[in-house]
Amino acid sequence: MFKRIVKPTSVFRRLGAASENIKTLVETPKLGRLVLARHGETEFNIKEIWAGLYNTELTPNGERQAVNLGIILRENRLVPDIVITTPLNRARDTTKLALTTMEIGAEVIEMPALLELHPGALIGTKKTPENKRFIKEWYTRPPAMDLEHPYHPQNNKGTIAMPPNGLGSESLEDVAIRTRGAFEEIMRMIKNGEDILIVGHSNHLSAFISHMTGIKEKNSIKNAEPKEVFFDVVNGEMVFSRMDVLSLSTKLFPSAEIISPKAELLDSSKEKGGAEID
Repeated sequence: MFKRIVKPTSVFRRLGAASENIKTLVETPKLGRLVLARHGETEFNIKEIWAGLYNTELTPNGERQAVNLGIILRENRLVPDIVITTPLNRARDTTKLALTTMEIGAEVIEMPALLELHPGALIGTKKTPENKRFIKEWYTRPPAMDLEHPYHPQNNKGTIAMPPNGLGSESLEDVAIRTRGAFEEIMRMIKNGEDILIVGHSNHLSAFISHMTGIKEKNSIKNAEPKEVFFDVVNGEMVFSRMDVLSLSTKLFPSAEIISPKAELLDSSKEKGGAEID
């Protein structure tokens, strides 16, 4: 189901938190934590173009957003055991930049099941009020991509693959179905005390949230804005409680102080203990 990229070298915890009552720790199993984050801004985001499984790259602002994601997690004293991302560059590069900023070497797992929604023939075209309905109407599929489409994987190296389910296009319901196994695997990790950061895409994150809440609707997920998910334990089962946006406790540093050119920052990951993904 997934590809393990590096071995774990960090522990995920809220550093400096007040110690809990020993009796409570013994009687109540400690759940892991879960943070969801979309990738940083891309070229296609700016141009309002359907990207899907095409490898559109982060913009300079998207790189800054990825670094800020790392700062937000660090400022909130959250350090992941495991980071789950996808094979698309915009998610992988956001992961690299965030972890390098945090100066940690967390385990990184790529899950192809969490690839972005495949918009079929819409890839590479401008988003319009009319075609945006395909990411608002849960069960409606866009027109399918045929073999002659300029963004089909056999015609464009930038498109990494067709989705794991082999469909020519996907509805949000299709994405929910193909992400179900990954969702269950991640919930098992959290139940076992692993704290997880997911860096992915807006539509599969919406499907992921629907698995937790039981509500099938498109969620508004901003680029690189982390959301922490909280669970209650009811009769021994994890139950979704709420989802909060994480923010900085202090003012952001000027961008020039927190981000280096992309190549320099990524190349420094080995020295700083950042996760190796390639």
